[in-house]
Amino acid sequence: ENGRVLAWDLAMPVPQICAKTPRDSFSSPNVALDVNEEGTLLFAGGVEATAKAFRVEPGLLKPHGSLEVSCSAVNELDQHPGVGQLSLRGDGKVIASAGWDYRVRLFSAKSLKRLAVLRYHDASVNALDWSGDRLATGSKDTKVAVWRLRF
Repeated sequence: ENGRVLAWDLAMPVPQICAKTPRDSFSSPNVALDVNEEGTLLFAGGVEATAKAFRVEPGLLKPHGSLEVSCSAVNELDQHPGVGQLSLRGDGKVIASAGWDYRVRLFSAKSLKRLAVLRYHDASVNALDWSGDRLATGSKDTKVAVWRLRF
């Protein structure tokens, strides 16, 4: 509940914490996490308007940058800042965020620059997953969308 992210080494006979984020990385719990296939880059987000990227280094999850995952107009009915899920595309080049502000955002996993904002849902986006160049999104509005994205 303190917002820290801990990385565990499960290969040890007794699992041990091998890395953690600095104490002030988040002010609220994280509900969305994803890590690249190499295990060198971790993305985390939750109730806050930014998700964060961390380089996985021995003993520390080193801050690498932020992703703006909420719009400024979140005061409308049932809109909240934050994300319910983060998902890294299979090739590791694009990270998607499922926004509680009804939007899906796509970012370059390398530069962390926003590539696109997808608007379709009428309620918070709670689920997303990649299959090749397609991104499926699901929302509290009971709609599912499949987006074909070529970048």
